[in-house]
Amino acid sequence: IRRLLEPVAHDSFLFYEDTIQLLEPEIPPGAKVFDAGCGRGTITAWLASRGCNVIAVDSSRERLEHTRALLHEKHLDENIQLEESKLPDAFPEDHFDVILDCFSLWHISDWGRLFNLARKNLKPQGKFIILDTFFGWKTTLDFRQQMRELWMSAPLTYNECRNMLIKRDFR
Repeated sequence: IRRLLEPVAHDSFLFYEDTIQLLEPEIPPGAKVFDAGCGRGTITAWLASRGCNVIAVDSSRERLEHTRALLHEKHLDENIQLEESKLPDAFPEDHFDVILDCFSLWHISDWGRLFNLARKNLKPQGKFIILDTFFGWKTTLDFRQQMRELWMSAPLTYNECRNMLIKRDFR
């Protein structure tokens, strides 16, 4: 919660350089990383290129296949485990240096449970990194209701997210 990391748009593929610039100082090479909501695998491939041991999860089989193909094309298949699941239902029990939620938090159905599992599965000096753009959105009650109907949840505000993390002893 040191600072709000927010690139210009939520597509980490289109704004890859901006995203990497934010993540690079936060994730050391060789770290054990849980990539929560890996999408098309762009960030997963970057983590693999840095020698990270990665468990990457996404709820879409199609996106995981894209990730698998990207990793294979770049010869980055080693030390990467891909899993199809909806978070937080199938959170891997392990101890991670970094848990990364990059542009996927608003697809999570139960943030409190996700944050609890993140706390439980981080190493003592580990980092939980949430990188998303919706924290800066000026959301109205109407917008939040539309999102709730569309995604079965509404995006957290920055303060809601911050308070939930503080309650779980993230600093």
